[in-house]
Amino acid sequence: MRLVKSLDDCPPVTSPVALTIGLFDGIHIGHQALISKVHKIARKKGTKAVLTFANHPSSILNPDRPTPLISSFSHRLHLLEKYGIDLTIALFFTHALAKLSYETFLTHLYSCFPFDRLVLSEGASFGNSKQGDRSHLKALSEKMHFKIDYIKKERHGKEIISSRLIRTLIEQRKLQKIKKFLGRPYSIWKRFDFPILKKEDVSLYSYSFEETGLCSLPCGVYAVDFRVDEGVTLPSFAFVRSFERFTHSTLSITFYLSKKPDQGNFFTLSFVEYLHPEVDVTPLGPKSSFILENFSAKPSLS
Repeated sequence: MRLVKSLDDCPPVTSPVALTIGLFDGIHIGHQALISKVHKIARKKGTKAVLTFANHPSSILNPDRPTPLISSFSHRLHLLEKYGIDLTIALFFTHALAKLSYETFLTHLYSCFPFDRLVLSEGASFGNSKQGDRSHLKALSEKMHFKIDYIKKERHGKEIISSRLIRTLIEQRKLQKIKKFLGRPYSIWKRFDFPILKKEDVSLYSYSFEETGLCSLPCGVYAVDFRVDEGVTLPSFAFVRSFERFTHSTLSITFYLSKKPDQGNFFTLSFVEYLHPEVDVTPLGPKSSFILENFSAKPSLS
């Protein structure tokens, strides 16, 4: 997947060009429906493109209380590549961008990146004061000679699946429901700093890291699956703590492995099940290996 961070850097691409626009936080099954439509339009020889934002708009419009994210920006890019996107245009959301009308924004976008089809979620609107609704975009598309496809929002029962809903579920620790909405377990994807791996005893290794700006998964002990790059999935358990730091929540996570993992570039930590409230890890000692042996590895796209 190719990544550009400015409209002026958009490369020449092969037609038909199918583009979808959105933040795509978490890339849940509603986002995946948009991506699926992009694939159908572009087919094998065309270009599948996404325009997204490197930062959440709330970080500019409401900096004192920015929206916590389901997945980091790097994780989002990783998933877009997994789902077969050819080109991602990742703009930095600014006050100047927020003031643009939908017509000004789309006209400039089209001049830099001529697309054939624009794929949007039903009810989507954008531009200053969100005036770029369906009727206005239809008129603009006829003027500029591109087509728009609106995709119905995915539902689970009576609930419309959205990033906002999934953020609430993360805060409520409802991992099984989150898995249904994401189409994969809730996970954190991060660069693997192998020297941080600590040997606790002959059969136990630990790894600790912090992640800022994500939704606050409640404190406690979780069964997790650990995987380096696309390698073997190792069952594990993780101690999760969260605390406020300035305007963001910070997750502090330590997980334990009964086997030394292979070195690699990135790791995925998938949350499988909540086990119990946080306890002091020290008394676990050798029992940790026994606990690990009872976890089942369930590899998934994450």
